[in-house]
Order: sequence, then C-alpha cells, then structure tokens
Amino acid sequence: MSNPFEEINLRLTSIENRLIDLNLKKEDIDLKYLSREEVCTILKVSMPTLNTYTKKGIIKGSKIGTRMLYLESDIKAAIQDATTLKYKRLRTE
Repeated sequence: MSNPFEEINLRLTSIENRLIDLNLKKEDIDLKYLSREEVCTILKVSMPTLNTYTKKGIIKGSKIGTRMLYLESDIKAAIQDATTLKYKRLRTE
C-alpha cells in the first residue's frame, strides 16, 4: 500500500490547484460599476431616457444606497442586444 500521507498530500495539492483556477476565473469577471452620468455618456442618451430604459428593463440597474449604478457588463450586453430600426416610408393609399 502507498503511504497515506502522500495520498493526502496529493489530494490537497489537487484541491489547491482547483481553488487557484476558481480564483483566476473570478478575476476575469467584470464587476466594474458605472454611474448614471457615465452610462449616459457611453450610450449618448439623456438622464430621463436612461431612467425610462431602466424602468422598462432594457438596461438593468442596481440601487446601492441612494445611488443608481450599472454594471459595465450589463451595459455592453444591452448594446449588443439592441435592435436597430430601419426607417421606411409609410405608404398612404
């Protein structure tokens, strides 16, 4: 039989490597919060428009204390999910 201490050491090393991998993945997640002003600047919209987008659920915001903050990843996702409208002439018959 193998030495039980070596087996325990191998298992602990394996657990340690998994924890390191999880920690690296956690750092990859973008958790930068943006203020309303920064979001308005990025989207080139006014404060009332941003408020409307937030109420309709187009952009997800988080109220932290008395401030409304937005995750940068949520803003990027909202930009990618936005549908573009093409203006067409309406036919009046």
